[in-house]
Amino acid sequence: MHHATADSASIAMEPVHACVIARGAPLTAPLRAEIAECLGWETNHASPVCHGAYQALNVTPLADPDETQLMADRVSFYPTGRSELSGHVNVRQTQRIVNAQTAYVYRDKKSHQVTQIKLLNNVRYLEPGRLMLAKRATINPQDKSGRVEDVLYRFDSHHSTTTLPAWGRASFIERFANQNYWLRQATYSTCAPKDRAWQIEASDITLDHASETGVARNALLRVGDWPVFYTPYMSFPTSNARKSGFLMPMYGYSNVGGFDLALPYYWNIAPNVDATIVPHEYSRRGTMIGGDLRFLTSNSVGIVGGDFLPNDQAYSAFLTSKSGEFPQLKDYSTDRWSFFLRDATQLTQRLSMNINYQQVS
Repeated sequence: MHHATADSASIAMEPVHACVIARGAPLTAPLRAEIAECLGWETNHASPVCHGAYQALNVTPLADPDETQLMADRVSFYPTGRSELSGHVNVRQTQRIVNAQTAYVYRDKKSHQVTQIKLLNNVRYLEPGRLMLAKRATINPQDKSGRVEDVLYRFDSHHSTTTLPAWGRASFIERFANQNYWLRQATYSTCAPKDRAWQIEASDITLDHASETGVARNALLRVGDWPVFYTPYMSFPTSNARKSGFLMPMYGYSNVGGFDLALPYYWNIAPNVDATIVPHEYSRRGTMIGGDLRFLTSNSVGIVGGDFLPNDQAYSAFLTSKSGEFPQLKDYSTDRWSFFLRDATQLTQRLSMNINYQQVS
């Protein structure tokens, strides 16, 4: 079922804000502030996370899942061929609302059904948990697929390790009938829009709805403006389900280690066993590898882990500087490591055993 009307006041419509931002434009502070506003970011210095939060993305579904509503200020309607809508265009399907300034609607000559809708100028594409702002868009009402071009996006995440939604820019985003997504020449970050801490740049990002996983290809991790890590393939989970993949990067600075960056990888080994592997790069100390393994059995639960930093450069410099004052230090190893084990086991109904062991070099 399809409806077309020129009465745009019949539904609540948000004002169209010019949020089309070229994908290659440098992310200056003023541009980040504009992106934050476009994506619905609200600053709140009392918030414990990034001093703010996003407005919720809600869509009230239509009663008929096959219905398409077309609304605009001006409509040139034709039962076949191409119709034109202009001024506050609103295209609505169940679970999807698309706004623009101009739209062209194409109908099948025999069935008169809408087969394709092309939207131009300040396109706002909204689905539950997903917002895309673009120059142009094409949607196919029959299978609910679509494509947006030169797009700024925000995708909410339901993964427990992700506090904020992901946002970024892409040359185009394609939505397939099976609800999978393909992002081309895209950036990706879960930092607040005004925070330039890190982002991933990738030639392609695919989001698989059924498996609840994402894959980035030719991915480059930037911390600030600095490229720090490249991988031809990166997999990550997009839901709360336990799935192997990279977690959010961690970064910091100390007067001893200098700048540091960690890229954790979560490995879902079995329903009762998982591990987190964390390569860690320190600008003044070198490369450290660490992680932990968690296990659960019918009568025990525990975690074992550690870190290893070969030839700690900062520690080596300390030993060298103190060798004259403390000659015994010359034989000390510059390799640093730590190990821990925590386990709780129920041996019998009345007898349990707890282990808490830790050692450092």
